[in-house]
Amino acid sequence: MSGNTVSSTREDGRPAFLFYTQDWLCEPTLKVVSMGAKGLWIDVLCLMSRSPIKGYLLTPAGEPADIEWIGKQIGRPSAEIKPLWEELLRAGTPRIDSKNRVFSKRMIADKTLTEKRSEAGRLGGRPKSNDKANGKQNGNGETSLDNDNDNDSDTDHDNDKKDALPEALRTDSFRAAWSDWLKYRKETRHALTPSTIARQLKKLEKVGPAVAAAMIAQSIEHGWRGLFDVDETPRGGTAKSASDCLRPAAEVLEEMRRAGGE
Repeated sequence: MSGNTVSSTREDGRPAFLFYTQDWLCEPTLKVVSMGAKGLWIDVLCLMSRSPIKGYLLTPAGEPADIEWIGKQIGRPSAEIKPLWEELLRAGTPRIDSKNRVFSKRMIADKTLTEKRSEAGRLGGRPKSNDKANGKQNGNGETSLDNDNDNDSDTDHDNDKKDALPEALRTDSFRAAWSDWLKYRKETRHALTPSTIARQLKKLEKVGPAVAAAMIAQSIEHGWRGLFDVDETPRGGTAKSASDCLRPAAEVLEEMRRAGGE
């Protein structure tokens, strides 16, 4: 069957979405379903990324999608998809809101963050009014824009901080994450001080650029002011280790049954 059946009404026009590998490997509900159900779920995530409202499983008309519609989009009969979808529902994988819309919390959070970045970009980082308002006068009474207020969102200042990254963290993905972190802290009126920047970069350098970027994304998503191990809460608790992510499905299923009182 041809992939041409897939329709797209992406609201942001982006051809891709962020895929968090640790979330996928550590998600307990995906450990207790078949490979077929997992394959269906990744297709559903792709459809949600192409939705009229990114992060929701909707038809082009904005209605909650059903099994028949999903089947047409991925080129599989609804009779094949239905038992796999029911398997996902029993495991508790899909999130469903009060309007009966399946949604991805992570994808919606990423979309919100992207919109904030775009808005900041449209404003140019620091809006200009007139020279006297934004600049300072030199001894000749001329206005200079070379010395900006330290409290402003100064893109050049951010770039200076970014260029001072430890060598181990100088990857494109981490640079983007670190820039997001600086902007996020400023937007929440908790701009990082030079000493805090030094401490945080030292901590992030120890875990490497990939994990460091994930830590930043986690803190932004949860509205935290600090940086914590992935899946660690700021008020205690333990982070998931690699062994947790690779636990056998039988162990996870038994744990879920005990928690549910079965």
